[in-house]
Amino acid sequence: MKRGIKSTLSSMALIFFFISMFLGITGINVYAADGKNVYVTVEGLNSIISEGPSKGNNALEALENFLNNKKINYKATNGKWGAYIEEINGLKAGNFGRYDGWGYYIKNNHKFIVPQVSIDNYKLNAGDKITVYYNEYGVTALPNIVSFEPKVVKEDHPFKMQILESSIDYKTNKEIKTPIKNVSVQIDNKNYTTNEEGFIDVDPLKNGEHIYRITGYQKENVPKVSEDNDKFIVDSINAPVISFVKSDDSKVDENNDIKKENKEDKNTKEENNENIKKNSIDKDTIDNQYNETLKYLEEKEASPWAAFSLYKAGVRVKSNFLSELDKSLEETPLENMRPGELETNIIGLASLGFSPYDYKGNNFVKELYSRDINKFLTNELIFGLLTYRAVNIKEEYIITKSDLVNKILDKKLLNDKDGKNLTGWAWAGDKIDPDMTAAAINALAPYYNGKTLANVDNNKIKSVVDNSIDTLSLMQDNNGNIIGNYGPSSETDAFVIMALTSVGLNPQGEKFTKNNNNLVKGFLSYKGENGAFNHNPEVKNNYFATEQSFRALMNLKNYNGENKVDYYTSNIDKNKLKVIKKEVNEQNNNENDKEQNNNIAVENNSSNDEVIVKVQDTSSKENENNKKIPKTGSPMGTTEILFISLLIGSLGVLAIYKGRKEA
Repeated sequence: MKRGIKSTLSSMALIFFFISMFLGITGINVYAADGKNVYVTVEGLNSIISEGPSKGNNALEALENFLNNKKINYKATNGKWGAYIEEINGLKAGNFGRYDGWGYYIKNNHKFIVPQVSIDNYKLNAGDKITVYYNEYGVTALPNIVSFEPKVVKEDHPFKMQILESSIDYKTNKEIKTPIKNVSVQIDNKNYTTNEEGFIDVDPLKNGEHIYRITGYQKENVPKVSEDNDKFIVDSINAPVISFVKSDDSKVDENNDIKKENKEDKNTKEENNENIKKNSIDKDTIDNQYNETLKYLEEKEASPWAAFSLYKAGVRVKSNFLSELDKSLEETPLENMRPGELETNIIGLASLGFSPYDYKGNNFVKELYSRDINKFLTNELIFGLLTYRAVNIKEEYIITKSDLVNKILDKKLLNDKDGKNLTGWAWAGDKIDPDMTAAAINALAPYYNGKTLANVDNNKIKSVVDNSIDTLSLMQDNNGNIIGNYGPSSETDAFVIMALTSVGLNPQGEKFTKNNNNLVKGFLSYKGENGAFNHNPEVKNNYFATEQSFRALMNLKNYNGENKVDYYTSNIDKNKLKVIKKEVNEQNNNENDKEQNNNIAVENNSSNDEVIVKVQDTSSKENENNKKIPKTGSPMGTTEILFISLLIGSLGVLAIYKGRKEA
């Protein structure tokens, strides 16, 4: 008897879970002009079928609007417990004759939600990301917990990353954390595979943003895990945070499409221009913010790009870059460094007054520009061209500026949005990223502005850049911010400001003003305390957000509304850079070690370009006063919802069970 009850309860739980996961959409066409702005992803057996922005007051409306807009065929039916989807793009539920079919989940604002209602009953919030995915109960996992060991990841230190699925045991109402094993995790284009405990051992990373992708596709079978793409920030101070969101609901106006068309304003053009002028940020405000942020960066240990900014500003630079570089060279020989690492090291050395052509026998410049250009990633091509310009490198290597320009043009992406052709670039994949698009525009700016190169078509550059600028305008929301692939951020706004001013386009002009909020106004909404900038509303007073924001402030300070301002230029002279020779005797080694235990302070005398290097003891360096970033992937749902859902499911299961028994 007890075994029979236990078996019945197990069957009830199994069927209830199956029903909950496979609730889908109805076949009724419902369109909501005033719906919430959301992002929809449809995942099939072996890849993402399609993804993009949509609208709806509930998940049904948003998903159906998206599928109809993309002209993707589907079939749905109303069931006893709600609507469920039978087929999308030719892939039918029950394809393998098991508990396989279409399910859905929601991500927003650090939350990963598996709703206990059908999609037509799930009410949306602005910024929700809806994923409809093909899965099998008990086989396809949801990666709703991503954790790090140690909790604070240090630059250039290995660490562990764990992928887990959090679910609720409906018998005990307690959380269960299950490791997701034997799935692929790609971080910055490097592949790992999770072990039995769901861990991967990640190679050391540099401070900054890093992109990961989790997949578990199988040949002729359901995926082992639903694909997940996101990013995390390493800053050696805070625990990395996973955003679980494509767009930040605090930054998305409910009545504004994520990539909306510019509407014809009711006012006359003269009135519109007057409104733009009235809402523009004045020069004094920009100059004051520039000075505050400059002071903030002066007091911190400078990253390589911060050192470049401070060099351009003609102020003292404090950095422990040389000691960090020496450690890096011990662990990773020059020939094993990625092009991106070489580019950063070239910038760091030159900005501090040291020669990247000969640093202890290492020629970073020759190594970078003597490689096979076909192995460069898109961002490495773009920053390879920017580094050429920033450090005034002569074209005497295998890879020329012309090669880089043409490769960058070859890497451009063409996406379609509501019948409009969008142009841009991406870190990886085929979805246009505004940060990378802005960086590419900045890299191509001199040739857009008229400078010529052998075998480079300037007319083609002008056409591509103009189309890319139009695309960035479509990515702006009503707050003035640019919506990145992972939501709005100060860095995205900063990169776009730098791109626009590099070609003489006003970031406070009509093209980049929405709802009387321009790009500069949106950008300055991220300012934090004491000159710092926030990455987004959750990650405050962040050094890397501040460093990148300062680049934009530098351009805005020098922009007069008409001129062209290129951040990636300098008066760095190869002949004035200090060569550091590799020490061979013990005495020199000891002295070198002593120097590397201290930080380097550099002063730039802008009048004669002399760089004065001083050794400064920084053993009492103050710590960053950054707010801790919260943990991610906490379990969702409440006891009340679970109880009600279980009760309803149980009644249905009992009926099924009884019917089967009678049969």
